[in-house]
Amino acid sequence: VKGLGERKIVEIANQVNVSGRISGEKFKIFDGTKDQPLNKVKRGFVDLNWYYQRSGQLNIRGQVGCLRQCSYCIDHLIKGRRAVQREINDIIMELEQLVENGIKHIHFTDAEVNLNLPYSKNLLRLIANSGLPKAGLNLYGHFQLKPFDEEYAKLLSNAGFVGVNFSTDHTD
Repeated sequence: VKGLGERKIVEIANQVNVSGRISGEKFKIFDGTKDQPLNKVKRGFVDLNWYYQRSGQLNIRGQVGCLRQCSYCIDHLIKGRRAVQREINDIIMELEQLVENGIKHIHFTDAEVNLNLPYSKNLLRLIANSGLPKAGLNLYGHFQLKPFDEEYAKLLSNAGFVGVNFSTDHTD
């Protein structure tokens, strides 16, 4: 699956035959690079608590893809060369579902959370205002060193971010 996988995984499931293979195909790329993210995701399809107990955290995605083309990274090849942001209210709704299920450690799987700084700042403000951090929400994610200012650091803290990871490639 190249690009967004939400719609493509359904397409794959619909094409799989009884033997577990896609009829008549030895290899096929499912291209979701022009798809839009799903809205209003409901996180009840799998046993969230089983996964959470074994892994210690669940994940969420705010934006998919990357405009950067770092030679060591495959994100722009796999997820697409455009950054697609989800609706912030949908992210808040999804976070609320997770917290309601007792899941309080959540990792943002974005390439870098601050890839689009205005979007990210708005997201952080709305998470902070939602009351989720007061419910014990602990957020984690990967970030670029720049853009990253004091205001952004405060917004991260107010939104419940306790894990901010700068990869070593960002120090060059």
